[in-house]
Amino acid sequence: ASRFFSPLQKALLNALDKAQLQEAKSGAEKVLDEKLFAIEAFVPENKTAFLEEMLQGKALTAELVVGEEMYPTYMENQGYSRVGEDLVHIYDTPSVEDPDPSLWVFWFFAVFYAMIVADAGYGFLYFLFALFLQRKFPEWTGVKKRCRTLLMTISIFAMGWGVLTASYFGITIGPDNPLTKISLVDQLAQKKATYHLAAKDATYQEWLRLYPAIADARSSNEFFTIATTKHEGKVQYKALNDFYDSILMEIALIVGLIHLLCSFGKSARKNPSGVGWALAMIGGYLYFPKFLAAITILNFTGIIPPHIAYFLGSNLLWIGLSFAILASVWQNKLVGLFEIANVIQVFADVLSYLRLYALGLAGMIMADTFNQIALSVGLLPFGWIILFVGHTTNISLGIMGGVIHGLRLNFLEWYHYCFEGGGRPFNPLKLLNKLGE
Repeated sequence: ASRFFSPLQKALLNALDKAQLQEAKSGAEKVLDEKLFAIEAFVPENKTAFLEEMLQGKALTAELVVGEEMYPTYMENQGYSRVGEDLVHIYDTPSVEDPDPSLWVFWFFAVFYAMIVADAGYGFLYFLFALFLQRKFPEWTGVKKRCRTLLMTISIFAMGWGVLTASYFGITIGPDNPLTKISLVDQLAQKKATYHLAAKDATYQEWLRLYPAIADARSSNEFFTIATTKHEGKVQYKALNDFYDSILMEIALIVGLIHLLCSFGKSARKNPSGVGWALAMIGGYLYFPKFLAAITILNFTGIIPPHIAYFLGSNLLWIGLSFAILASVWQNKLVGLFEIANVIQVFADVLSYLRLYALGLAGMIMADTFNQIALSVGLLPFGWIILFVGHTTNISLGIMGGVIHGLRLNFLEWYHYCFEGGGRPFNPLKLLNKLGE
């Protein structure tokens, strides 16, 4: 019966073409004994010149009519923006007042997905699968091709982030390994250790209490080598792992901060109080570490000393809060005073990006756990089975987490400040049978 599928499909498209044409004709208003007709239709702004050219030489004319009906949203994207448009439509269609978020959603989704997968080895497997699809199905077009493009993009991002975090299939790598030396997180950890060794601050004193031999350390490598333990013959770098965790957590917050700053920036004209919240968020990042007795990346890399960061942060925090409230009052009168209630929402949204760190860390721990179990039972014959099943499970969980949370951070946290939504897509009358051939 499958041999009849193609002619049946063609017949269905022909029937739909006739039904849609008849529906369009029924919407026309006819006068003068049906010698004259008029019909209203939506035309995208960038297609008006094409419409005028098409009507030249014909007994037809067109003029602009402004109505109260909700206008449909016309989106015309190419390349990566078109892939982003597919992601955007998963949640909602932008209103005609919304700037097109397609490209923003695409790139930030790739970044979030990579941070959740957090493994160069897994990213390489994605890359091989994308290459396989490209070689096996070069004729793919439309949504299939765009899905392949998305897969290739997130695979490259995942490999890049995995290299920056020195994560390769959950394999423990020592501080002297060449793969560790090219890791951004390791370089930051080295600077953090050097800072604490020079400052002899509370963090240094805490590690000194646990490992008194640190008093003789003269470099960050010596610091990390001393602050170790052995468990079942395996060296565990306690200080190095602790510094890695704190740095990855802060990077997740910085990425979230940048993401929300972009959101506030896109809506600044329509929502000027967002500028104040942007300043307050930056101020909070600089100032709040004072209460946690923490040192940020900006501090231990020498970009901004702690005392200057606290001073700038406290001022930006209060200036931002004041500006947000005043701008809201100016825009919404007395109701704008309730803008202060958004302080909880804004900082909760920033903290929401910690899920990037938590999910990435969970994946690393699971990968390392499966590796240890496989080694404990021996690679042959059961160890390889454990590795395959374990890493397959971890990859599957990474895919689910990457898709769900990668989109969620765009659709909830980011959309919250720069997206109205509620639009309806522009679906012009077209020949379905021609498209189906």
